[in-house]
Amino acid sequence: MTAPDSAGDDVTAARAVTLQVDSVEEPTSEELSLVKFGMELRKSTFTTLNTSLGHLVTLSATLLGGSTVFLDASIVGEVHRLIVLPALFAALVCSFCGLVPYNRTLRLGDTNQIKDFLEGAYEWKTTFISLTAIALGIAFATAIHGVACL
Repeated sequence: MTAPDSAGDDVTAARAVTLQVDSVEEPTSEELSLVKFGMELRKSTFTTLNTSLGHLVTLSATLLGGSTVFLDASIVGEVHRLIVLPALFAALVCSFCGLVPYNRTLRLGDTNQIKDFLEGAYEWKTTFISLTAIALGIAFATAIHGVACL
C-alpha cells in the first residue's frame, strides 16, 4: 500500500485495511508469568545500569588517582603514560556522563513518548557503559604493555 497523498485518500486507505480475527485465545499462565517477569526486568534494568555506572565512576576515579605511579618514568615509558592517563580520565568522564539522568521533555499521557523516552534512556546509559569499558580496556592494555616492555 502506498502512502496517501491527501486527506480524502486517508479515509480510502483506512477503509481498505481490514483486520480479520478468527479467534481470541486467552493467554496461558506461563505466558502471563513471562509478561510479568519482562515488566519487572525492564524496571530493574535502569536500577542495574545506574548502579553499574556508579561503580564505574568509583573504579575510574580510583584508578586515575592510583595512576600517579605511572608518572615515574622507570615504571612505564612516556608513550604509554600519555595513553594510560587520558584513557582513565576518559573512562571517568564517560561513566559520570552516563550516570547523569537522561534529560528529555515528554508528555506523561502519551505512551509513545514514554516508550521513546525509555528507549532513549536505555541507549544513553548503555552507550556510556560501553565507552567506559573501551576506555578502561585501552588503559589496562596499555599499562600492561608498558610495564612488560621495561
